[in-house]
Amino acid sequence: MTSELNIEKVDGEGTPLVFIHGYMSSKKVWNQVRDSLELENPLIFYDQRCHGKSQCSEFSIEDLARDLEYITEEMDEPVLVGHSMGGMTALKYSTLSENFSGLLLLATSASTPETDYSSPEFLLNQVSDAAKEKITEMLPDTEEDESTRKNALADIELKDIIEVDREPMIYGLNAMRKYDIREDLEEETALVVAGEKDRIIPHEQSEKVAKLLKCEFMLIDSSHGMLQDRPEKIAEITQKFLRKL
Repeated sequence: MTSELNIEKVDGEGTPLVFIHGYMSSKKVWNQVRDSLELENPLIFYDQRCHGKSQCSEFSIEDLARDLEYITEEMDEPVLVGHSMGGMTALKYSTLSENFSGLLLLATSASTPETDYSSPEFLLNQVSDAAKEKITEMLPDTEEDESTRKNALADIELKDIIEVDREPMIYGLNAMRKYDIREDLEEETALVVAGEKDRIIPHEQSEKVAKLLKCEFMLIDSSHGMLQDRPEKIAEITQKFLRKL
């Protein structure tokens, strides 16, 4: 799989930064943050397996971490910036390799997120644009209140929702359901950032990560989608974290 990853490298000088996107996303999710960065460092963006333009095969979080090992093998202690499932990848990587200088973990967890994966609302927020279009087509054409749409959404069966992008969705959910590295984590140079309004990975779970790593924890005014909600803030946090190393 490692040779089949879609990887983008931006040349620069100094400590490399590797940006790792989350579940049912792609490297494009970093675009707004990237536009706000004022750095001359090498930057690496890539699609995790089964996401974006990378090849798809069943995976565990450890498999994703091994992919990251492949990407970083010729780098000198990069900074790993991971959002959501990307943060899980970075955390697992930290238990397998010492080749990193810091972890910037955004809206992530050290164990299975305590989220109702059968919830259509949760899935709607996570699936790709293609799947969202399919779900929209399945909803009634109505201008009634929001409760009507939510009731209609609840009537859509899970099998219909996952018809588009079935493999990435199922593989990702299975990988996260089996994920728990709380006993493997040690003190690290890291910063954990959580969104106060995050309903996917509640900030209490991210705070537990910070306690396990014995590192700083930061709570910001954002939802789980902080890369879109607060791109300039995330860029600022990234730059400050890099300067402290």
